[in-house]
Amino acid sequence: MKNKPERIYSVYILLGGILWFATILLRDLSLINDFYLKFLLGIMPNFAVVFLGFGIGMIYFPILIKKINIPLKKYYPYLLLILIWIFILISEYLHQIFINSPWDNFDIIISGLATLIIIIIHNTYIKNN
Repeated sequence: MKNKPERIYSVYILLGGILWFATILLRDLSLINDFYLKFLLGIMPNFAVVFLGFGIGMIYFPILIKKINIPLKKYYPYLLLILIWIFILISEYLHQIFINSPWDNFDIIISGLATLIIIIIHNTYIKNN
């Protein structure tokens, strides 16, 4: 049986995966004409990828760090979130260069909101159990 932190990381993976997959599917439907719903579907993958990346990373990131032999166990979640944040910024930049889509501040803001939610959950749930 998985311990509590691994279970919550599995929930992060499930939540992030379902949100990401559902928004990618719904985004291309021509049935959705509501501006606010389209806006929500536009930013939701960034929200979902933070949860998905954090869940996967918290399971595999410590294994990689052990091989490098860095004793930073209590900082894993924060290092991982910084790494995810850097990947999101790089992704926005690459979209701007190669796909000619404009820099989207809302994607960055929603990613920051997801990061904040994960930090709050981690600091309250994981550290208390």
